[in-house]
Amino acid sequence: MHFHFRVADKIAFLPNELAYELYATTRDILGYLQERQDFTTCAGVALGRFKGDLDTRLSPDLVQRSDSTTLRVIAADAQADAVRMPTDEFAQVASNAFAQATQIIGIGPEEVDVLLAGEGDPEKTCKLMKAFIDTLLAQPVDVAASALRTLAAGKSQ
Repeated sequence: MHFHFRVADKIAFLPNELAYELYATTRDILGYLQERQDFTTCAGVALGRFKGDLDTRLSPDLVQRSDSTTLRVIAADAQADAVRMPTDEFAQVASNAFAQATQIIGIGPEEVDVLLAGEGDPEKTCKLMKAFIDTLLAQPVDVAASALRTLAAGKSQ
């Protein structure tokens, strides 16, 4: 995901609603880029590899929402006791979310690792990651936030 470094460092310690909102905003950014067929940017954002000015590629409303969410995250106090999903449970949730995402977008599960490595078709990467986040966000907020904090903690290690 494309987050300012201060934001990325705090994701694993955010309250449920804010962690959920941050990823909902990211999902909507991916959806917007997908609708405009800007798949290279979308894949870069989804994999945390995008460099450049993302705001010029988004609608004014989405820029405002993203800025507002980012400011709320930066201003939020880190919650050292924010619940993270246990590793085994997260592995199962993530595996199920990717399995569902592959079915939604019509790709084989064998393509996931290649796409996540940034070596596959950017269109498929974009769609996979949007569907993956959609699947996680379909969970109750506390479950989704716990999984997303675990995901963020793993990326920052």
